[in-house]
Amino acid sequence: MTNTINETFLGRLGKDPEFAYAQTKTKEKPIPVCNLSVAINHKQGEQESTEWVKVKVWEKQAELCKAQLKKGNQIFVNGNREYKQFTNKEGKQVSYSEVNANLIGFSNI
Repeated sequence: MTNTINETFLGRLGKDPEFAYAQTKTKEKPIPVCNLSVAINHKQGEQESTEWVKVKVWEKQAELCKAQLKKGNQIFVNGNREYKQFTNKEGKQVSYSEVNANLIGFSNI
């Protein structure tokens, strides 16, 4: 089961980007993909919390992320968050979410 929600947020990279090439059935060439781990800080009154978000960036933007980003950089993300569930080998339901980025913004200043 997959649910999708469009989101826009600002956060910091928790580790260096992970770059790879994904194979597809429809294209001859593999597609560049970059996986990011982004920390978003939330504050409600006196209480602070950090949410970690998995972000996938595709094609040219993935190549730019590989070349320009590193742990600690602040980035802007706009994309579709997908909530997914599956049953693991032990028969337990596992839930997770990830954002497929439409747009990534960053500054190396």
